[in-house]
Order: sequence, then structure tokens, then C-alpha cells
Amino acid sequence: MSTREASFIDAQHRQCMETTELALQDAGIDTLNVPKDTGVYLGMGIIDIPGALSENRHLYNGHTVNGMAHTAAANRVSHHYGLEGPSCAVDTACAASMTAVHVGIMSMWNKECRMAIAGATSQVYSPECVIAFSQLGVLSPTGNSAPFDESNNGYVRSEGTGIVILKSIDDAIRDGDHIYCVIRGTTSAHNGYSMSLTLPSAPAQINLIQKCYEQFGVDMSIVDYVEAHGTGTPVGDP
Repeated sequence: MSTREASFIDAQHRQCMETTELALQDAGIDTLNVPKDTGVYLGMGIIDIPGALSENRHLYNGHTVNGMAHTAAANRVSHHYGLEGPSCAVDTACAASMTAVHVGIMSMWNKECRMAIAGATSQVYSPECVIAFSQLGVLSPTGNSAPFDESNNGYVRSEGTGIVILKSIDDAIRDGDHIYCVIRGTTSAHNGYSMSLTLPSAPAQINLIQKCYEQFGVDMSIVDYVEAHGTGTPVGDP
């Protein structure tokens, strides 16, 4: 990536490139010889950089299209490391990172790739999206996030990029990789019809969790720890 190109593309693309390199190194994988049959799945949501650029049309150039396309973030990683597995962006709003992991695992199970790079990125560029989220009623007016607490009044937007490397446990042990955890199974679903597009459905979530445990033969009574996504909103947490 040239200096000129880097200066005209979404910072999320650059951060995905950098964080992928760090993730591969942390896993103990030679970044100069990443297996070609590796898939890349990156979660990306709403992007507000076009609004910032639109004020000056002279800022648009040949790098703008690929520089703002979500899928290009994943494609850049594949291009840089010479990866020939599936490569795409995933947008499921708040669930984008976990959906990227889910899709990566499914691709490995389906023999589409032997290894997967999965994660997500989020950046805040301009106030327009903050205003829109505030009008939607999901941002905390006090700037505090209190998920699962009676004082919850919304969440706070933040920035960051996270990448994980997915491999079969046998391959990871054989290759001497740095293993953080083992994923027993994964499932994904949608609420279906509810009172509104953004309102979650407790019955649908319960059904998905039960289905996942049953599908992968895990007794729910042996679970000691559950990590959950809490929006910190009055309608989201229940």
C-alpha cells in the first residue's frame, strides 16, 4: 500500500491490516508464510467518512471507491498475505465481530479454508452518526454505559479493532500455535418479527442458545461463566 493510497482510504482498513499482523505474530504464525487456504472475515458497520468527504468533492480520487468499500478491508488483508480463501466483510450491526467468527468457523467446517482471520473494526469520524444514534435513543445522554443495571440509559460509541486467528485444534497443536481457547460450537439466527426492527426478542435468543447447546452436545448445567453483549439500553438488555 503506497503512502498516497493509505492517506485516502478508510482508517479501518489500515487498522485491520496492522491488527492482523499483530494477531498472526501473537499466534506464533510466520507472517511471511501464512497458509494460502486462509479465509478473511471482517465485521464492519455504519461508516460516516463519506459525509466528511462530501463537503469537498476534490478529495475523491481513484482510491476512494476501494478505500471506503467494506469488503475491501478484508480483501486488502487477503491481497497482502496472498491468501486465496474466502474474503468478505460482515455487517450485522452490534453482532458483526461474532458473526465474522461464526462465518469463519463455518467456512473451515465446510472445507472452504483451513485457517480463518476474523474480527471487526469501528471508528468514529464525524458527529453526524452520533446525532443519528442519539435520535434513535440508543446513546447514553450522560456518557455512561451500565448494561444489565437499572440505571442503564444507553451505550457510548468507541473505537477499536480486534482480530482472532481460527484453526482446528489439531492443526493448532501440531503447529505449536499460541492457543487462547477452544470454540466448541457456533450458531446464528435472527429475531424474526418483533415490535420494531431494532427491538430484540427474548424468546428468539433463548431458542438460539438452547439450540446451540443441544446441537453440540453441551449440558447447560455445567456452564460456569457466560459473557454477554449488553447494549445498556432499557429495551435492549431485558
